[in-house]
Amino acid sequence: MPSHDYQHGYLEALGVRTHYLEAGAGPDLVLLHSGEYGASAELSWRHNIAGLAEHFHVLAPDLPGFGDSDKIYSFSERTGFRVRHLVEFCRMKSVEKAHFIGSSFAGGLLLNAAGDPDCALPCDRLVSVCGGGALAKDPTHRDILTSYDGTPEHMRKTLQVLFYDEKWWTDELVAEKQESALKPGAWEAASAARLRRPGDTFVSQFTSAARPSAIKAPTLILAGADDLIKDPDYGPNLQAEIPGSELYTFKNARHMPHIEHADEFDELVIDFLKR
Repeated sequence: MPSHDYQHGYLEALGVRTHYLEAGAGPDLVLLHSGEYGASAELSWRHNIAGLAEHFHVLAPDLPGFGDSDKIYSFSERTGFRVRHLVEFCRMKSVEKAHFIGSSFAGGLLLNAAGDPDCALPCDRLVSVCGGGALAKDPTHRDILTSYDGTPEHMRKTLQVLFYDEKWWTDELVAEKQESALKPGAWEAASAARLRRPGDTFVSQFTSAARPSAIKAPTLILAGADDLIKDPDYGPNLQAEIPGSELYTFKNARHMPHIEHADEFDELVIDFLKR
């Protein structure tokens, strides 16, 4: 099991009681978790915080609706509210400039924010882990993630979609993820993000004002060679859209390479962020 060398804290940002993890000293580094049922800062980043905190002041908030933060969702401002909440969180933690790493939906969220001409996020360098870009044409595996019915059997299928190695599908990890997914309000908040009006299709992470080509922050795109959710060519295609971006693909990894290959991940991002 990973080391838990981090502190827990709470603050109120935009009226949202926000839980976060904190560790280390040095340049600010903000870690943003994925968006599947049961996601949280701790479950996403506990394997990486100790290594990253040797070089950076690490902050990892639970986004609204997840973990131990308030279980709310903004229907009128699906992406914008999350970004404004993150900007306010940074302000309250006296973060004037930071590196950002986002996993899955949070990687797309960061690319969206950085590609907006009016971006207020204090972003220095950016790492997107299996975020943004095109989804797989076959929705079968994505549908497993979005249709969670609250049962351990379904949660195990979720972990099988996210992780390549069966050691991440154990009863212990299923139970832990279940506990997080079924906290009061957690299932409802996660389900809210998946609601669509009849006739609407999947909504892109990028708003009408945001463009990958407008991203100015140095960007590292990390992909899993066996990702079941993404289009096989999403990494190279996304790299081609973001000026000067770099791409690295993990072998024997699906949608969570930062967890499956934590040491390799830490080494890569530390090198990228410290250049």
